[in-house]
Amino acid sequence: MKYISIYAVVFLSILFFVSFFQVKGIAQFAWIPLVIAGDILFLGKLMTPDAVTTLIFALGLVLLLSKRLISGYIVLALSMLFRLDMIVAVGLLGLLPLLNKKFIFAAVNSIVFLSIYFIVSSGSDHIGWWAHFYTSVISQQSNLTDFKPEFDFKRYLSIVFGNLEWILRDTNYIKWFAMNLILFFTGAYFYQKKKNVFLNMVLMILCASIIIKFFLFPKVDARIYLSILTPALFIAFLNLSYRKKVES
Repeated sequence: MKYISIYAVVFLSILFFVSFFQVKGIAQFAWIPLVIAGDILFLGKLMTPDAVTTLIFALGLVLLLSKRLISGYIVLALSMLFRLDMIVAVGLLGLLPLLNKKFIFAAVNSIVFLSIYFIVSSGSDHIGWWAHFYTSVISQQSNLTDFKPEFDFKRYLSIVFGNLEWILRDTNYIKWFAMNLILFFTGAYFYQKKKNVFLNMVLMILCASIIIKFFLFPKVDARIYLSILTPALFIAFLNLSYRKKVES
């Protein structure tokens, strides 16, 4: 797994480099701060599928932004095979055809993505959202066989807002949360200015999906969100590249 992570971040860095290679001026070197701010080196150290998920998801976004929608959605769906919770971002991106009133396209995306989610979760004998939530952020369990804790809405809310307060007070964790907000408002600003409209719509969706993901599974660790946050940072930096192309 360590070697898979290393190879994944190498290819991810190459993707970032190639994406800015033909840009004129100082923006050509945007891949350097992107690699640093995107925690690429941290991803390469992980013994988890986060690095390869990030690479696959970023490739899917590149295809999506180049208007190869079907290919893009297929690659995005593949990211769910490595991290099932990518359904949040992938599912929201699948609704993008609604902007062009392509209702059938959006409906097909939703059906396919949800089908993949349920097939993978049932095939892997996933214990379910609340049981996973419980054993991860409430109390670890040594035996998950027939583990079906009763849902407690008050306890759920207390954990969500308690962990949110933890993030806002802890300098070790506020970085990823603050970066996500900055990226969202950056996308909203450019979208309102009608600059790279589709690109920044995608950026806002990615940032919104991170917030939704936190509320569904409120872990404070940035690792849980990097598979979406690092590609979101990449998308934000692409405003430099795309603007040059439009001006020329």
